[in-house]
Amino acid sequence: METTVHHTCSNKGGYNYVLENAPFKSIFDEKTGNKPFLGTGYYFYDNNRDMATEWGKLHYRGQYCILEALMRIDNDIFFDLVGSTRHQQILITLSQKFEDYGFNRNNWQLGKFIEFLKDLNETSDYKDIFRYKAIRAMDITPKPQFKVRFVRKKKEKHTHYTNLAPRYIICIISLESIYLLSKEVYCA
Repeated sequence: METTVHHTCSNKGGYNYVLENAPFKSIFDEKTGNKPFLGTGYYFYDNNRDMATEWGKLHYRGQYCILEALMRIDNDIFFDLVGSTRHQQILITLSQKFEDYGFNRNNWQLGKFIEFLKDLNETSDYKDIFRYKAIRAMDITPKPQFKVRFVRKKKEKHTHYTNLAPRYIICIISLESIYLLSKEVYCA
């Protein structure tokens, strides 16, 4: 897969520092309360500079930079929870398999589960259970940015719609597994 990605970070160090060192890793650590959506990794918005800007304004109080890059990820290491129903089904099946560990549909957190799978992958009993080095998922918010109805029926309780401005996030578990073909930095 090849896509343009956006990584938001603090502007400490300035333009050159960000250009040379970004992206920066986000660590999953329940003790400190740091719980990135898809576990430990390097986070990008998939082709959505507006969301990267919004994240910078909110989380860095306007003191941020955005790394924009053309990224290539090999399909065999890419776990796609957006475009692959097979990968979605794999995740559901795995969560059911490990329900006894607290990962049932009612209370599990995706980032914690992915960390669990990465740890399992290092054991001999579960080698290759989660061999992926990149994950993409959709961040669904209560109020989608551009919600469009398919049809409108007067007496229907539930209206079907699509979101024309979805928020896709990509978490890169290992930077060695991706190719950043170009890099550009924009600072606020």
